[in-house]
Amino acid sequence: DYEMEEEKERREVRMPVLPDEDVTAVVEGILPLAHQCLYNKRPSVISAGETILKTLACLRPALVAKYTLPLLTQALDPSSLTTTHQAPASLKALAVLTQPLLLAPHPFLLPFLPTLLPWSLPGLDSNDIQKTAATVGFYIALLDWLPLLPSLPPSLPPRDPTAFSQRLLLLTQDEGGREEGGKEAWEEAVAEVVPVLGEWALMVVDKC
Repeated sequence: DYEMEEEKERREVRMPVLPDEDVTAVVEGILPLAHQCLYNKRPSVISAGETILKTLACLRPALVAKYTLPLLTQALDPSSLTTTHQAPASLKALAVLTQPLLLAPHPFLLPFLPTLLPWSLPGLDSNDIQKTAATVGFYIALLDWLPLLPSLPPSLPPRDPTAFSQRLLLLTQDEGGREEGGKEAWEEAVAEVVPVLGEWALMVVDKC
């Protein structure tokens, strides 16, 4: 038995753990490069950029939201003449970031929705399949993960609904773990978005 335990310990791979400040430094260093990958001409580079952004958002959601969301929102500005070509790539990135930036301890994406939703509507273009697909992909991701009711989104594996509900609906905290109002804060934030969603839904029907 002793030899078996010793052999088991020998086979175990001990992964080094980076200190929190080092993780933050790595995210800060990679984030601008990952964002630039979104607008590359090669699909493989774009896909890699999206994957990296999602991973970084899981590690440091506040940092990624602060850097990325304003840039992705600006790319959808219909009055901008310099960023309109970035709209499809920005919508695809938003679809990838929806889950980690909504399921984070603080729902960082919510304050941007009143701007993102109307500005994304021009993406529903019957003459541009790529842009339309990117727009619909963002809408699907958003409606799949935005918990307007205390129920699980369809794509979430039914592992632990109780833990999910407690984390998303009851534990609204910042990165340091300080409570910011809990369930009441989350409900208030969602309540502000609900009218916007209603108006946006009617506009989507009108576009179709």
